[in-house]
Amino acid sequence: MALVRDKAASGRELLHRVALLLASDLPLHDLVEKSALVLGSALGGASIHVVLRREGRPFIERGAPLGPNALAVPILGGAGEIGVLHAMWPHGAEPDDYDVTLLEAAAMQLGSRALREFEREERERLLQLAATDALTGLANRRTFDETLAREWARCARSERPLSLLMLDVDFFKLYNDAYGHVAGDRCLQRVARAIASCVKRPGDVACRYGGEEFAVILPETAPGDAMRVAQQICDAVRSEQIAHQGSSLGYATVSIGCAGVEPQSGVDHAALTTAADEQLYRAKEHGRNRAAWADALSEAPAAERQTGPRSNLPTPQNLFFGRDGDLDVMAALMRDARLLSIVGPGGVGKTRLAIEFARRHAARFADGVYFVDLASLSEGSFVTPEILAVLGVPEAARRDADELLAAHLTDKHALIVLDNCEHLADRVAILLERLVASTPGPSFVVTARRSLRVEGEQVYRLATLQQGDAVALFASRAQAALPSFGLDAQNIETIKAICTELNGIPLAIELAAARVRVLPLGELRTEFAERAQRRTVDDTIEWSYGILGADEQTLLRRLAVFAGAFTLDAAQAICAYDADFDLIDLLGRLSDKSLVQSDPVAGRYWLLESTREFGRRLLESRGEYDPLRARYLDALATMARDAEKLFAHGAGDDVRASVVATYADFRAAMEWALAGGGDVRQGAALVAALGWYWTEGGLWREARYWLDLALRHTLDEMGSALAARLLLASAVAYYVQGEFAAMGTEARRCYDAYRSHDDRIGMASAQNLMAIEAQFSGRLNDAYELWQSVLQASREAGNARFEAVVLGNLAEVVAEWKRDYAESEHLYERASAIHRRLSNSFPLGVTLGDWSVTAAYQGDLRRAERLATEALEIFRGFDEEMRVVEQLIRIAQYRIWAGRIDEAKRTLREVFERLSSGANPLYAARAAESLAELAAAQERSAEAASFLAYADALRRDQRLVRPAQIVERLATLRARLAAVARTPDEREFFALAHELIRRAH
Repeated sequence: MALVRDKAASGRELLHRVALLLASDLPLHDLVEKSALVLGSALGGASIHVVLRREGRPFIERGAPLGPNALAVPILGGAGEIGVLHAMWPHGAEPDDYDVTLLEAAAMQLGSRALREFEREERERLLQLAATDALTGLANRRTFDETLAREWARCARSERPLSLLMLDVDFFKLYNDAYGHVAGDRCLQRVARAIASCVKRPGDVACRYGGEEFAVILPETAPGDAMRVAQQICDAVRSEQIAHQGSSLGYATVSIGCAGVEPQSGVDHAALTTAADEQLYRAKEHGRNRAAWADALSEAPAAERQTGPRSNLPTPQNLFFGRDGDLDVMAALMRDARLLSIVGPGGVGKTRLAIEFARRHAARFADGVYFVDLASLSEGSFVTPEILAVLGVPEAARRDADELLAAHLTDKHALIVLDNCEHLADRVAILLERLVASTPGPSFVVTARRSLRVEGEQVYRLATLQQGDAVALFASRAQAALPSFGLDAQNIETIKAICTELNGIPLAIELAAARVRVLPLGELRTEFAERAQRRTVDDTIEWSYGILGADEQTLLRRLAVFAGAFTLDAAQAICAYDADFDLIDLLGRLSDKSLVQSDPVAGRYWLLESTREFGRRLLESRGEYDPLRARYLDALATMARDAEKLFAHGAGDDVRASVVATYADFRAAMEWALAGGGDVRQGAALVAALGWYWTEGGLWREARYWLDLALRHTLDEMGSALAARLLLASAVAYYVQGEFAAMGTEARRCYDAYRSHDDRIGMASAQNLMAIEAQFSGRLNDAYELWQSVLQASREAGNARFEAVVLGNLAEVVAEWKRDYAESEHLYERASAIHRRLSNSFPLGVTLGDWSVTAAYQGDLRRAERLATEALEIFRGFDEEMRVVEQLIRIAQYRIWAGRIDEAKRTLREVFERLSSGANPLYAARAAESLAELAAAQERSAEAASFLAYADALRRDQRLVRPAQIVERLATLRARLAAVARTPDEREFFALAHELIRRAH
């Protein structure tokens, strides 16, 4: 009995000591260490081994594994096991019931504490992400609003000044048009870095305000001092020398507005933002590339808009060697043809030659040169959308993509380079044969390992480098690897021999030259002379791989899983999971050896296609590919879920860039999961998590492809929760396409799926779409009741973004149905306030645009136009074509109603420059109605009747009901028309529209 009492007392003492430890604020690593020591001591010197896991991987480990005979007690947290506590007694002693009970109790408490720590870290991580702009690393708009309000109040109490800088990147839209959105993101990152270098005091806050706009809050700073900071920022951005062909200076600059006051309690801080914004526009009006404050302007050369051919050609990282003869032959071939294919084996330099050809001949193409890399595309149906995206042409929901591309290129004298086409050669051949035959303007250069075999194609088979050029290339790359290296009479013959052994293949020469840091030239020559069979770039990659260290080999193989460029964090999560890698060091070493390419400014890395193919073959042969792809899919699904959460919690402006940068890998992961034998459920979850991205960007073709692929699998395979999410995304995609009846059907299926497992916020999301369908169908009472239910659910869930969206929807239906404009105004004010607080620019634009209609119904046409114009500028920043068109139609409508016909003509001209014949039917109908009113105002009754009849046909076909206010207005118009002309078809409608605009001009 004494032994039992001693044992019980010892157990109570142990639990007490462990409980004290777990209640302490020790870091989790220290806590595990101390808890293991206490347990080992209390259990008679038992050896203790503790493993805590996070997301299935070891997170903390204390002690060495104890072998199969150790007692194992699971550490539980949340819904499952998060670790194991092992114990082994000395000299073969066996644990008794008390020992087991004590270990289980300790494991339970340790699991509870670990879970709390994990949850705390996750909350902090999400809060940090929610406060930070994902692209630039600066504070985001939400943090700006909160910080400005807080500092205003503090400075008011202390009677200290507060200053604010508002910054714009000059001609940033021209930058994106010229270089593409990925390069645009890099530009913003470099500008942000320059700003951050000038904001040094702990209390100062640099923020990304939205799009290409930045802001700097300077507490306790007089305007004169703030102006000096502004001048420093202008200088820092100029010193970055970011090439910008859209500016007359040739590099990117910023304009800055500076304002400062002594805040007063009870006064709205918005006045400071307005004052700084006014100074910003003053800086722009006086030449840009300068800072403005009160009557002061900094001095700098003026930056003017520079227009010319667009080019998004990548900037090569190395000098171009030789090939002048190749370029001359290519130019001769292109004089008599519009399609040239550069063919040859991997590594021979096809891409570099195509870029150089396009660069040298850019002046010949008035409408620009465009580079489209197809390497990361796995599906032929993505080829045309990818080209459209590079050209900046929005997708048209109801029009064939090839037809849309052909229509856009018909009168364009442009050069389009399609790179890495071999795996999509059949699809590219069909497309280019059609384009060459139907469009007289554009020319095409293709790189592939074989020709396309289509009519009109000129084929240039690229040979390897001549000896002189090969030697020059080797010397240049060797000197980059070893700065002391030089070409001289003693080593030139050795280099010639190496280049001969490598058959003059540029990539093989670069890989060999990179090894001069570790191998003398003589040994390098011997390596290749002894292996005379090494005649291809694949052989040279294999040789380069073979002399890597074990860690370098492992990392290079695993990096081949990426389809596009990757970040350090992604490489760490996917490729360094079971090794103690110094990842930065390894990537640097592989980059030095030309096996990994890098962009230090953007913080991104990638493999050349030949290296990636080699790595994947190795992964396959070693049985490593599928397990690695499973990790790859899991990591990307986690990234997509994180992005979705951030978007839902107000980081919409910040999270898109990270998705764009990773999108090639999202595509590859979805393709493998849903069509290549991977984890179907995880792939479907990835599709569901990206629904918001496709919707916000108007990428309806991508949405339909992936959603249809995911929904082909039975609902039982995916589970009702995942199926519901896919159905919701599918319904939203139908909305983007203008297929409102299909949207309603899918939304009802989605509602039933969410209801099956009592997901209230999911049910509300489905009801929101059901309400939109009811509104468009004219069932306004149903829409109102549904939105009231959705509003309640969004509030119960604490989802402020969703609440604001629903408030805006309610405001619209209240104005249309009840004509209670005061209530509608109140609801819009609440919705816009929430969106501004959360920095949700896109839904704010929707709210402002819809709000303009309520203002117009009340006859306040100037305010209506101001609201629609603010919405228009927001959507221009997103390149959201149909939303831009919607606001332009509204602005034109308000100008027609106000009798400002000439201004309405100019606005409608832009509408029909943008509006393709495949437009969303709702917007096409609205445009037709505006044209009808414009034609009637010009006494063109027949045309007015035709436009009105076309709008009637569209609405009848899609079952779209007009608001009562518009019905009444059009009834007056109908009464003025003597007869209704026949309904024109779509093509005739657009011809009439363009003719009306032309004559009106």
